[in-house]
Amino acid sequence: KIGKETSILLLSALLLRVTTYADKIIIFPILGSHLVAVYYIATILGRISTLVFTPVSNVCLSYISSKNSQNKLSFFRVLYISGFISLLSYILFNFLGEYIFKILYPLFVESVLIYIPITLATMGVNSISSLLNPFILKYFKLRWQVIINTIYVCIYLIISLPLLKVGGLYGFCVGALITEIVKLLIIIFLYIIYDNRSKNLKSVK
Repeated sequence: KIGKETSILLLSALLLRVTTYADKIIIFPILGSHLVAVYYIATILGRISTLVFTPVSNVCLSYISSKNSQNKLSFFRVLYISGFISLLSYILFNFLGEYIFKILYPLFVESVLIYIPITLATMGVNSISSLLNPFILKYFKLRWQVIINTIYVCIYLIISLPLLKVGGLYGFCVGALITEIVKLLIIIFLYIIYDNRSKNLKSVK
């Protein structure tokens, strides 16, 4: 059983890697190396803003795992708090972005500024999903991680590729944001299903 669970988690992680290296896999053949560099630099602020969410997500999973029953309030509390923190990070890094890039990447400032708001929004939504995902791990079978990430990758490719060809790098960024929003909605939808099912079981008892 442990081996099976490990394999499922590994497959889920591999699916996410597809989007992690999307800049090299998708952008480079179509737009070239310069825009790959621009995209990478534009996402740096978003990656920095999400660093705090990884340890918090681990703590959240440990907390949920210690509970014998579901806690609906905890799910929506995490949703609201993570949303608020993501909003603050978005505002802060949008304000500081130009100054940071003038110091770190002065040659790319003009090219990168247009992409900062949308890449920050994408990373913010991704961070919220990462904090809510432990609830899915807790209340759903592990195969749902593969199902969610498969849908995520498929939507990513289906939306981002056409938008990349139509709108260039900015279109690709729009596709990435839409994909992250869809993943977040799937997680929320699954939890609501679980919550309603639990209520029905309690009413029967």
